[in-house]
Amino acid sequence: MVWQHVKKSTIILGPEEYRLSYEYMTRNNSKKA
Repeated sequence: MVWQHVKKSTIILGPEEYRLSYEYMTRNNSKKA
């Protein structure tokens, strides 16, 4: 699942990168809706 990948990435990524990737994901989800 994508969320599992994101959770793993949080260990490597800093808060800024995580925030950007989260915004990117939410933007894609809103396009599908």
